[in-house]
Amino acid sequence: MTDVDDEKRAVRLLSLEEVLKLVPLGKRSLLRMERQGLFPPSYYLTPNRRAWKESEVVAWESSLGTQRFFKKRRTRCQEMPADAKPKKRR
Repeated sequence: MTDVDDEKRAVRLLSLEEVLKLVPLGKRSLLRMERQGLFPPSYYLTPNRRAWKESEVVAWESSLGTQRFFKKRRTRCQEMPADAKPKKRR
């Protein structure tokens, strides 16, 4: 048996929880992007259990270097000038 045959057989499937640990998305965003075709498709193992191929998720994640799907959120500290003092809360 060759290494190519082993690679074809050894497919690691990731649960939703494992995918969420790898990618910077929430559950709803991930499922919405999957529906829109912006995220790799999942495969149903049972009617209530789905999984993603690890190789597809990793390939999608590495493709993010050239594309920008996420907007960077601005926090209060980033918007304030460096010499400004924050207001005290009452």
